[in-house]
Amino acid sequence: MIKILLGSLLVAVIAVLYTPVSMFLTVGGALKTHSNINTATCRNVHDPLLVGCENGQLHPESGIIYYACAIHLDERDAWFPPTDHMNKSLASHGGIIAFDTKTETAVQLEFDSAAVEGFAPHGLGIYFDSTDPQAVYIHAVNHRHSGSVVEIFKHILGATTLEHIETAHNPEILYNPNDVHSVGPRSFYASNDRGSRSYFAKISETLLALKWGHVVYYHDGKWSIAAKNMAFPNGVSGSKDSVHIYVVSVGDASLSIFKRRTNGSLKLVDFVKLPAIPDNIAVDPKTEEIYIGAIGNALKWLYYVTDHTIAIPGNVLKISPNEGTDKFYGKKYNIEAMLETDGTQYSSFTSAIPDPTTHKLFLAGLYEHGLFVCNKMV
Repeated sequence: MIKILLGSLLVAVIAVLYTPVSMFLTVGGALKTHSNINTATCRNVHDPLLVGCENGQLHPESGIIYYACAIHLDERDAWFPPTDHMNKSLASHGGIIAFDTKTETAVQLEFDSAAVEGFAPHGLGIYFDSTDPQAVYIHAVNHRHSGSVVEIFKHILGATTLEHIETAHNPEILYNPNDVHSVGPRSFYASNDRGSRSYFAKISETLLALKWGHVVYYHDGKWSIAAKNMAFPNGVSGSKDSVHIYVVSVGDASLSIFKRRTNGSLKLVDFVKLPAIPDNIAVDPKTEEIYIGAIGNALKWLYYVTDHTIAIPGNVLKISPNEGTDKFYGKKYNIEAMLETDGTQYSSFTSAIPDPTTHKLFLAGLYEHGLFVCNKMV
């Protein structure tokens, strides 16, 4: 009887672990040999401000990419809850960096740090429209020591300062924020990457690819859960008209395409399996093709968060509607592997931002110094 119970337990464990472990080894890149592909036009751009820039967003009219950067990696190594760095002994002094894609120069946009209780940035979104063409609203995840929030700033193009508008905070439904997509001056979607709160529960949720994460909608002070049952939702973006919202999930290596309802909730209209573990999304402002920065080796990345000398391969995926004849047989989207690195030139990029004006592709990473810029890629 005991043997039968143990055998049944073993079968159950294998059944639970098979899918996430298999994906971790295959799609996660642990068994793949990576090389440098389509990197001939790429180069490193260094600036002391461009350190640990996890994500950014392009303002196409000005050619400015707004990056959320740690600036001081020792501070991120001490305090960054998403990677379980929970040492409060160091205050965080990260910043919003305005990077000019034409001149490739960076400026830190100053704000009142006391108003935000220190700044430990993560994901970031921007909003702008024709009613006030000089204004850009920035929604940035800030992992405060007192709890993670989304800070709302207003920037006037050309200025070197930010006006802090509001701190959006809801510990009931947005407690593990990762990325933000802005849809109004005080409106955004944000990924709550894991539903668990405790350390061991979050580890289990991640390793087992449990669908406990969700996407939150915030609009003028009101909160709601817009989409749920997602396996570690990470990067969030949207179409130019904000009709569709895009979310990539780490747990099942996927892209979910949602349509917005009038109340802000999201209806799933397409689900695309990806060939690599996705991180952040950027949308080409002209073609609306989707660019995804992807992690090339998930196993190595687990060690990389504490040892940044480890070379982590990276991929850039481009998703576009399929216009070929095979679209009539169910293939809705083309997935193009635009670029691959072995991690020696630039390690573990977490975002890939296309600029159709300069035809450059800008890559940045959570723990990297500088950017990796590729010419003639867009």
